[in-house]
Amino acid sequence: MLSKKQKRVLDYIGKFLKEREYSPSYLEIGEGVGVSSKSTVFKYIKILKEKGFISDISGKKRSLFLTGFAGKIFPVTAQNGNEVRHSSYESEVSGGGLIPLYGYIEAGYPVEAVQVEESISIPEDFHARNKRDLFALKVKGDSMTDDMIKDGDTIILKKTAEVPNGKIVAAIVDGYEATLKRYYKTGGGKVKLVPSNPLFKPIILDAARVRIIGELAGLLRKY
Repeated sequence: MLSKKQKRVLDYIGKFLKEREYSPSYLEIGEGVGVSSKSTVFKYIKILKEKGFISDISGKKRSLFLTGFAGKIFPVTAQNGNEVRHSSYESEVSGGGLIPLYGYIEAGYPVEAVQVEESISIPEDFHARNKRDLFALKVKGDSMTDDMIKDGDTIILKKTAEVPNGKIVAAIVDGYEATLKRYYKTGGGKVKLVPSNPLFKPIILDAARVRIIGELAGLLRKY
């Protein structure tokens, strides 16, 4: 788990990468989160690296990037001088019927995302789609059983940040916890994440705490 200050630094780095497509300097991070001491910023960066949320390229300036599957699904996509931009997603989906498998997602209550580094083969009927928009996650938990999604299944998702109400989505809560649920905007700046198992209760959160990373497009199951 992250402290509020660590989470604030991580959020700032993620927002900076998304908006500018290169990573912030330590000075910019300090200014962005209201920390004047460069050594304090360095300490936060060191902790985030040790916990596996970010990484960098040794010897390169502006080379910070997100390492979680949310960062890989929405990667930064080029390299320009000292501005290093993460491009792993495009290389991973370039050949055959393979798409990237980014980790485990909880079909239960939101928990810290578990990352893996694999690729999986997808059925022929998916090949006609744009594979660059597809990724896979393994399911842990039983909150979506009434939608025929079971513990141990592999789900295929289409990369997106917005969906209509009622769609099944993979969502990131508070920047680092992941869950699989039906998504509803409820007004008043709130969203509801709804399970399809009566043993689990809906989760109601401020919309700003929830980030959609993909909409369910298919499911793979081994017997």
